[in-house]
Amino acid sequence: MALAPTLTEQYVEQRSKGYWIAGVPISPDSVVYSFLNGESPESIAQKFPLM
Repeated sequence: MALAPTLTEQYVEQRSKGYWIAGVPISPDSVVYSFLNGESPESIAQKFPLM
C-alpha cells in the first residue's frame, strides 16, 4: 500500500476576504465567474494575464 504524499508548502492563502493560490495575483473565483458568464478560455486568459 502506497502512502499519500504530504504537502510541506501552503498553496492556498486567505486574503482580502477570499482564497487565493499562493503567489498568483488572480483569485480563482474571478476566473470561474468569467467562465460561468460565458467567456471563452482564450478571452479569460487575455483578461487575466499572469505577467
